[in-house]
Amino acid sequence: DDDTTGAVKETHKHSLQVDGNKIYAAWLDQRNGPGSDLYFTSSLDGGLSWSPTNIRLDDGFASGNNMVRDYRLASSGNDLAVLISTDDGNERLFITWSNDGGATWAPAESVTAHTGNADIDYISLVCSNDFAYIACRAHFISVFDYRVLLLVFSVTSGPFVSPYFCFS
Repeated sequence: DDDTTGAVKETHKHSLQVDGNKIYAAWLDQRNGPGSDLYFTSSLDGGLSWSPTNIRLDDGFASGNNMVRDYRLASSGNDLAVLISTDDGNERLFITWSNDGGATWAPAESVTAHTGNADIDYISLVCSNDFAYIACRAHFISVFDYRVLLLVFSVTSGPFVSPYFCFS
């Protein structure tokens, strides 16, 4: 824990990925306010040493100002992706990624480009061969009933490489 303020963390929803000798850890905590922020740290030597600071991952909102409902962490070599489910009254998904083992992260990019109310549940994420594969169950109030959405995202260049694929 690199926080020297003594703030109450209330950590929860911890996640761990092991990829060879690399260990990636993420968790939610409330050190910055009433909303949950997502933090990340890594070890590239099997846990003998850890990154010197905890990295707050961009969730599409200012630090401490929004509730992160859920997230998924996935890795493939030095490529990492995190799918983040937020709720500011409208549930949304964001993705952020790293190509250097978690030393630096891209700004969060919206996965769900919708307006109005939504209900997004059962998020899933897998990384393989420079791509993040995303699945979730979503109900966009004004668009369609509950559907399973599948997307493919490039973790090397950033854009989605497939449109939404929906089925119920």
